[in-house]
Amino acid sequence: MIASGRQSGLLVFWDAMSVIVAVPIAAAIRLGPGSELVRQPGFLLAAGIVNAAVFLAAFHYSDLYELRTLAQEKVLAARVLRALAVGTAVLAIL
Repeated sequence: MIASGRQSGLLVFWDAMSVIVAVPIAAAIRLGPGSELVRQPGFLLAAGIVNAAVFLAAFHYSDLYELRTLAQEKVLAARVLRALAVGTAVLAIL
């Protein structure tokens, strides 16, 4: 199970919505508002969903949704960086 408890569920929801919203915004900033790709909202939404799925899986496998591990500040930064690196590598392969 990806999240147990209300707080973990909110973390998953917030992370997913943040990534899904960030992809179209980043594309508009990087490519410009006149780009043909920015005018295709279905493609940007699909790209955001793929990004969200990959990063949510990376966060899950790094135990970032387990609230007990979030309390350990010493290992939190390392786990976040590892999850971001793995997610980025997986997206580069896709």
